[in-house]
Amino acid sequence: MKAFLRSCKDSLKNIQHDSIHTICIGNQASDLDSIISSITYSYALSKKNNVKTLPIVNIPQDEYNLRTDATWFLEKFGVGVEDLIFYHQNPTLIQILEKLAQENTLRVVLTDHNKLAPEQEDLLGKFVYEIIDHHADEKHYTSIVTPEKRTIELIGSTCTLIAEKMSHDFLSKEREFCEALLGTILLDTVNLDPKFKKVTPKDETQAKRLANIISFSKKDQDELFEKLFFERFNVSKLSSQDLLRSDYKEWKMGSKNVGIATAKRSLEEWLEKDPNLVQSFKEFLEKRKLDILYVMCAYTDKDNQFKRELAIYSPDTTHLKKACYYLVQHCKDSLDLTPWSVCHLTNQHKEDQVPLVCSFFTQHNMASSRKIFAEVVRNMYDQNLLHL
Repeated sequence: MKAFLRSCKDSLKNIQHDSIHTICIGNQASDLDSIISSITYSYALSKKNNVKTLPIVNIPQDEYNLRTDATWFLEKFGVGVEDLIFYHQNPTLIQILEKLAQENTLRVVLTDHNKLAPEQEDLLGKFVYEIIDHHADEKHYTSIVTPEKRTIELIGSTCTLIAEKMSHDFLSKEREFCEALLGTILLDTVNLDPKFKKVTPKDETQAKRLANIISFSKKDQDELFEKLFFERFNVSKLSSQDLLRSDYKEWKMGSKNVGIATAKRSLEEWLEKDPNLVQSFKEFLEKRKLDILYVMCAYTDKDNQFKRELAIYSPDTTHLKKACYYLVQHCKDSLDLTPWSVCHLTNQHKEDQVPLVCSFFTQHNMASSRKIFAEVVRNMYDQNLLHL
């Protein structure tokens, strides 16, 4: 795998624009399924049809370390950040793609999505040649992608569809790619467990096929899944700024710029690791020119119980107090928040470490994800319920 990826990256130095090049690109979330599907299918195309391919990771390079499961899994195969080609903040790649587009020698394969991001549409849209995806079909590119090149099925993992396209003879010679596909399918389907309603018979069939090819026992599969699952939520090496931007969205709500971040760490642990956490919130807010920052913490405690907490930061204390009051008093059904008191903090933390510009809460309604929370907050601002 590493040798293939290095050869692809090295090829950028001497691209022949008059010959066809196929890029395989996953979606802009660039989770493990997007990354592995684009790399594996790119490799398969290069071997099967001697196609010149470029697997693209659809995020900026400086965000790659936030995909903790992907970084661990690829490192298992000797692949580091230096071996990958990233789409964003990569002027060299964009210039190459523009030149290929001008020469009409560009082909684009979408994996793990079936519609390009708006900012990529102008450059890449008319060159989409093939789609392999497991999301709902948005019916794009129907006039340029033939039916046989349009593989879109509502199943657990795109990697299942990638594996299905590969022969036994091919996979039997590619142990690393087999394991990469298998691990991704296991993670996407929660280890093929039907109670999570993610796995389909096709996922089960391809997972079994891949496991047989590389002689993986049930124990081997369980161990691989458990390690990948652990690494997906392993944020121990991430800084506060990394945690905040790893799963972040912002909106204009009413007259306010509102940011909502989701972090896989308890506030208690976060304060232990970063005693200047409130300052970290301040820096994050100022860099993005926000009026207020909401930080949703979702984690599993030492008793393996899922928990949610909320931190709210704003330098405008009037804004902060009104938002806190509304969310506590008027959102009992949707959120059910309990404000923290000093006793919730460890003895190492004093009251002055949680100043008036920041408030912490325990959220008792476990079902309220960021999607639900964002709607509650949007309603609060759009209807000017805070009277700011």
